[in-house]
Amino acid sequence: MTIKELEKIMIEQGVILRAIPLKIHHVYADCDISLHPDGRLEYHKEYKREMTIVDSIPKNAGKFVIESEECTGAMARFYGKKLYDNIEDAIADLPKNK
Repeated sequence: MTIKELEKIMIEQGVILRAIPLKIHHVYADCDISLHPDGRLEYHKEYKREMTIVDSIPKNAGKFVIESEECTGAMARFYGKKLYDNIEDAIADLPKNK
């Protein structure tokens, strides 16, 4: 499948191919440091103060998921159920026709 074919399927069917990151950085108020024993204080320019930073590894880190749109009229929610080890497997499992 070419990038153009993938693009067309994603647009027509409202699907997203998402990679699950290897690490997530959670940002909390500096006063929350006692609630997060693995946390550290770092100065952040955007907040103009020290913030508590906690790194975590997602359960399915490094995997891919195809998420599809399910409209409710007021908002679009995205759902994905199957995990893939690599992007080729995920693309191969995309529905070719709606």
